[in-house]
This record gives sequence, C-alpha cells and structure tokens, in this order.
Amino acid sequence: MKLLRFSSIALAAALMLPAASHAQVTLTFDGVKTPGGDPVGSDATGAYRAHQTIPTVGSPFDIYCLDFDHIAQSVWPATYLTFAQASGAGVDGIAARKQLGNEVAWDIKSLRAAAYLSTTFGADLTTWDDVHGAIWSLFSTSVPTTGAMTSLASNAITNHGLETTWDDDYVLILDTRAYSENFAAANLNQGFITEDGNTGTTAVVPEPSTYALMGAGLLAIGFARRRRRSV
Repeated sequence: MKLLRFSSIALAAALMLPAASHAQVTLTFDGVKTPGGDPVGSDATGAYRAHQTIPTVGSPFDIYCLDFDHIAQSVWPATYLTFAQASGAGVDGIAARKQLGNEVAWDIKSLRAAAYLSTTFGADLTTWDDVHGAIWSLFSTSVPTTGAMTSLASNAITNHGLETTWDDDYVLILDTRAYSENFAAANLNQGFITEDGNTGTTAVVPEPSTYALMGAGLLAIGFARRRRRSV
C-alpha cells in the first residue's frame, strides 16, 4: 500500500514538473521596401518587416532583428530569454553570445536600449536606416555604422539602459541551436527581440528526462498494483 501511494505521488510530481521546451517560431514577411529602397521583408534580407502575430493597424512589425551576421529563416526552433538570462554568465548567456556575437561586450543595458529603439520606428519607416543600424551596432561590429547610428545607440543606453521596465515587457528570441557545443554559426537563425505579448509559438516539446520520469512512475504504479493483486 505504501509503495502504491508513493508511486502515485511520484507520477503526480512528474506531471507537474515544468519541462524545458523548444518553441517553433514562424515568421510572416511583408515583402516591402523602405523609402530608401532597401528590401526589408524576406528570409534572404532579414526579418525587417516581419510578424509573429497578426499585425495591428499602424504597426510596421512586431519582431526586431538584433543580429547582423546571420540570415533569417521563416521557421526555426527558438528559446525565449529574459534580459537577465541573456546577459548572465550561465548557459543562456553563453548561448546568447554565440548567437549575437562576441565582438561587442554588450550587457543588459544594451538589450534595454534595443527594446527602446524598437519603439521609435514610424509606420512609414522613414527612420529605418538609422534606428535599425543603431540596434545592430549594440551587438555587432560587423555593421557599417554611421555617426547618427552610434549616437542613437549610445544615447539609448545612457537614457534607457537602467530602466528595468523593459525587462518585463520584452524578450530575446534565441536560436535554440546556439546551445549546442557543435553549433555552426553559419546555420543559426538571426537573433530577435520582441514584446513579450508577441511570442507566437507552437510545438512545445517536453525534455526526454520528463518522459523518463513519467514512465518510471507509471511502471512503479503498475508493479505495485500487480503485486497487490498477487497477495
């Protein structure tokens, strides 16, 4: 009887465990150009006018590219990180640096600055080049920056880098493959930032360890019931 009770508790605990998961992200590209003629909507040029959710009126996009060095993909496995996770010293911070690059010593202030800058785009994208260049310059030295871009970036860090409210409203979308020790940088999807409410995801997959624990609980219950019947 004790074994049966213990097994039931173990199974219930297994079912309640918060499993680490991979989210499948799908982007919808608008396929438009900025006033300057730059293409901003394809997997070849980047998710510069892309949506995870149905776009609202007057909002040019709801996902913002932070990573200049990789090509955007329409569908990819992603992990959502808080700013603290992405800028920390743990496995999430290491993976974020693999994704966004090690050229710049960026930190949580840079992520907050990027979140602020993402709110300054106009619906007509007239500020596109300077604002997005400023966001890129926070994370990569590969960006051909101008004085206006670097000025916007530094001002955003100074004026908004200490505002913790951005930590609650925005998340970093990281390519899950950046966690692999054998990751190939050329195959990573670009890194993005978005408002927390715009995280449209599908296909949550529990960790194998969760399945193993659930299976062990079921086996224990089956064994206990069989033993009880034999007695």
